[in-house]
Amino acid sequence: MDKQEMRLRDLAQLWRDVKWRHPALSKGNVDWDKALVMALPRVQAAQSRQELRDAVAGMMAALHDPAAEVFIMEEHESTDQSQQLIVPAKQDVLEWLNGDIALLHLHHPQIMSNDHPDYTKLIQARDAIKSRAKGLIIDLRPAESGWYESENLNALLAHWIAAPLILPTERVRVHSGFAPQKGMNSGGYFSALQTMEAEIIQPLAQPAKALPMVFIINQASLVPPAVLALQKTGKAWILAQGKATPGWFTPTKRHIIAGEVKVIYSNAELVHADGTTGFATDAEIAPDTSTAKTSASISKALALLHSKCKPGAAMHYQASSGVAVRTLELPYREMRYPDLAWRQLAVIKLWAIAETFFPYKHLMDQPWSDQLPIYLRRIAEVKNAVEYALTMAEMASHLQDSHVYVRNRISTEYFGKAWLAMNLLMIDKQVVISKITDSRLQQNPDLHVGDIILKIDGVAVADKIEQFAKTISASTPETRVRDALANLLMGQEKSVASLLIADSAGKQHEIRLPRFNDTVAPENTAPAFKMLNKDIAYVDLDQLEGTDVNAMFEAIKDSKALILDMRGYPRESVWKIAPRLNVKQARVVAQFRRPMVSAVEGDQSGGYYSFEQTINTKAPDLYRGKLVMLINEETQSAAEHTGLILESVAPMTYIGTHSAGANGDITGAYLPGALYFAFSGHDVRHADGRQLQRTGIQPDIKVAPTLAGIRSGKDEVLERAMRFLETGE
Repeated sequence: MDKQEMRLRDLAQLWRDVKWRHPALSKGNVDWDKALVMALPRVQAAQSRQELRDAVAGMMAALHDPAAEVFIMEEHESTDQSQQLIVPAKQDVLEWLNGDIALLHLHHPQIMSNDHPDYTKLIQARDAIKSRAKGLIIDLRPAESGWYESENLNALLAHWIAAPLILPTERVRVHSGFAPQKGMNSGGYFSALQTMEAEIIQPLAQPAKALPMVFIINQASLVPPAVLALQKTGKAWILAQGKATPGWFTPTKRHIIAGEVKVIYSNAELVHADGTTGFATDAEIAPDTSTAKTSASISKALALLHSKCKPGAAMHYQASSGVAVRTLELPYREMRYPDLAWRQLAVIKLWAIAETFFPYKHLMDQPWSDQLPIYLRRIAEVKNAVEYALTMAEMASHLQDSHVYVRNRISTEYFGKAWLAMNLLMIDKQVVISKITDSRLQQNPDLHVGDIILKIDGVAVADKIEQFAKTISASTPETRVRDALANLLMGQEKSVASLLIADSAGKQHEIRLPRFNDTVAPENTAPAFKMLNKDIAYVDLDQLEGTDVNAMFEAIKDSKALILDMRGYPRESVWKIAPRLNVKQARVVAQFRRPMVSAVEGDQSGGYYSFEQTINTKAPDLYRGKLVMLINEETQSAAEHTGLILESVAPMTYIGTHSAGANGDITGAYLPGALYFAFSGHDVRHADGRQLQRTGIQPDIKVAPTLAGIRSGKDEVLERAMRFLETGE
C-alpha cells in the first residue's frame, strides 16, 4: 500500500469514528459528508505534511469542536519533549509554603495506588494537610505517562471538602444497531445520547472543613472531573501552564493519518450536575518544567489563593438539552454520475457502515477492510452512471449476505424493469424452466415446464449468469445462482426476448416472447392446508394467514403427521402456530445480537447487544403429530426464522436442500446517486446458539428436484416427505 492509499485509508477510518462517536454529529446540523468530499481532493493533492495537515484540519473544522487539534507528528512530539517536567529525585510529596499553605506533588500518578512505595508518605501528607493547612496547591503536571485513577484522587479530596461534591459526567452517543434510512425498523435499531451516572464524593473529615485549593495543570495532564466540580462550586482554581484548550478537560480520542498527522477530537461531552457544559481555566502562565516551590507556577498559585477572585468566575456555563437529533443520510438524487470525490465518499460510507454495523463480518471469506483500498482505486476508473452503480453493488457483494443489495433507478433500468414470469432452476448445470407463472406464457404451445434454456438474446446462459453474479451478494454459492436466475429473463419494457430452448425430446428451437412489467397469474385454487391422506396433513406456509391457524389445527387435529411447506415466504402465521406445537415447552426460539457502538471508555471498538427471542408457552390443544418441514434455497430470512422457531418447540425433520443462510432484520442507508445499500442488521442464530448465516438450515434428508421429475409434474421433495412419514425411511 503506497502513501496515497494509506492516507485515504486512515482518513476513511477517522471519518467513520467521528461519524458515530463525535458529539457534534448528534446535533443534526453538521454536513459530515460534505466535509469529507471537500477534504478528499486536498488530501490526495498534498505534497507535504503541512498540506496534509491543513486538508485534515479543514475537514475537522466542520465539527466546530473546540477540543479538536491537528498536528504534524514530529512537531507535536518535539513540543511534548520540550515541556518534559523535571522532578528532583528526592523531592518530598508534601512541602509547606508560608507556614500553612500545603504544596502536594502528584507528578507520579501511580503514587496514589496502595502498592506504590511512597503511598505511605502520601497518606501521611493527607493527614498533615487535614490538620494544619489553610490552603492547598496540588501540582497535577505528570512527570511520566499514566493517568490518575479517579477513585484514588477522589478518596484524597474527600478529606478536604465540607459538603458532598457531585462530579461532572460523560454524555456519549450510543448506537444499538443501524437504524434504517427508509422503510420500517423491524429490528428495533436506534441511536441515542447516554448520560452516565454522576459520581459523588462525600466529605470524610470530622468535623468537615473545606480547603481552598489550586490545581496546576499542563497539556499532559488529564484533568480529573473532581477538579472541575470543585471549580464550579467555587472551591478551587485551575492554573494552566500554556494556552489551555477544551481538549485538556473533555474526553478525547486520537487518530493518526499515515504516520504523518495526529488528530485529536472530542468523543464525549462532560456535563455538570445542573445540566450545563463548559470548562476553562482561572489563570494561565507560561510553560515551565520546574516543580520547585520557588517556581513561577507556585508563585501564581499562591496569588490565586490570596486573591478575591472567585474560582470559575470568568467561565460561561452553557445549558444543554441533551436531545439527540438524527441526521438522515442524503440520497443526492441529482447526482446520476457523481464526481470523483462523491464517488469516493460512497465507497467510504459503504465501507464505514458495514465495518461498524454489519454483524456477520466474522463469517466473510476475506477481511472487509481489504475492500476499501481496492474499491477506492476502482471507483476512480468508472466512466458513467451505470458503471458507478454496478461497481458499488460489486463492492457490497463481498459481504456475502443474501440480504445485501446496492441499487438505484439507473441500475434497475440497466438490467430491465420487464420480465418473463417463469421460475428457473439450475439442474445438472442446466437452466430449467420449473414453473410458468403468467397465464399469457402458459398459452404458448412452444413453451413448456421442463424446457432447458440455452441462450437468451443470443448470449449463452452461463455468460448471462456470470454477468449478474458479480453484483450479487450471496450467503452461499447456491443463492448466488438462485438470484442470478431470478434476473436472467429481465429486459427493457416492451422488449422481446429471444430464447434458444431444448425441449424434452432434445430438439432445439428459438422462441420469441414479449417481456411484461406485470404478471397475469392464473388463479391459485390450491388450499393453504389439506389432508394428503387420512394420516398426513399438509400446510403451505407461503399461503397460510395468521387468521386461519385455528381453522387449520381444527382440520388436521386427527392426523398423525404434519408437513410444513416452507419453500417460499411466510405470512407471520408462525407466532400462532408455534404455541400449538410446543411439546418441548420451550421458551427461547432464537438468539439475536447486534452491534453496539459508543464512545464509552473501553468500548471504542464497539460490542454487541444480545437477547433471546421468546414465545408464549401457554396454548390449548397441543398438536403432537410428527413434523416435517420442506426447505430449499428459496427458504430465506423470515422463512428460515420460521424453521428456527418451530424446531425449538417440537422435534422437526427437514427435507429438501439447505436454506439460503440469510437472516437478521434488514436495515440500510443512502449513498450518493440515490443508491440504497441494504444489509442484515442482526446476527440471528438457532436457539442453542448454532450458526445460521451462510450455512442455512441443513436438511436431515437431502432431496432436490430432478429434470425428469419436473417434466413429469412431480413434487419430488413432497413425495420424499410422504415416504419418510409412511415408512420411516
